[in-house]
Amino acid sequence: MTRALDRMAAALTRWRKPISVLSAVWFVVTIAAHARFITLPKIELLTGTAATVAAALWNGIWWGYLRPQIERRRATLANTELNNG
Repeated sequence: MTRALDRMAAALTRWRKPISVLSAVWFVVTIAAHARFITLPKIELLTGTAATVAAALWNGIWWGYLRPQIERRRATLANTELNNG
């Protein structure tokens, strides 16, 4: 699992902020459309109950697990490099 997180951390480090912003925007737009605060064209990933569940699931995985694990792993690798170098 550690090697997979290292590869994921390396790949997602450059895209961490855009992924976070897009995740938050996707969630807010989906909830607003579901609550009928805004009207959107029928787009599968932005409207309806399935979109709300998908956005909540993705944000739970990203903010609750992946991003913290990647940040912890990056900090561990940075500390290891400082101690070795």
